[in-house]
Amino acid sequence: MDRGPGPWEAFFETAVASSPIGMGVISSVENRYLRANAPLADLFGMTIEEILATDPYSLARRITHPDEMVAEQSLFAELAGGARSFYRIEKRICRPDGTTRWALVTLHGILGEGADPTTGLRPLLFVVVQMVDVTEQKAAAEALRLGAAELRHAQKIDG
Repeated sequence: MDRGPGPWEAFFETAVASSPIGMGVISSVENRYLRANAPLADLFGMTIEEILATDPYSLARRITHPDEMVAEQSLFAELAGGARSFYRIEKRICRPDGTTRWALVTLHGILGEGADPTTGLRPLLFVVVQMVDVTEQKAAAEALRLGAAELRHAQKIDG
């Protein structure tokens, strides 16, 4: 008799769906997003269905600004290899409509139990993706920086 999802599954589904933070879960074994929420879709400029239908590596290459590609690939390689359990990076998200958003990205790896006998590495099973859209904060900080520079310039002229 199927009783539906248990309390932990219901908790997880509710937490992801109701979070104001963009969230997704990637299955490394299946090479696909298992879950994605509306804030993640909004940040990417896509629908949830489009995210779920696209392989994560191709999607990451499409949305990551070229200037951040090498740094993120290096961090992801360390995550996949078990050298780190998570990483955090601030990066630009290139959306299909040509606009760019800034995000604070955190990726956490969930490793399997058995280590590979030749490498000693445990397999990467899942990646939990969390992204906070910081575009407005970056714009406000830049406006503040420019205003301060203008004030300093005005003070030099006056004084």
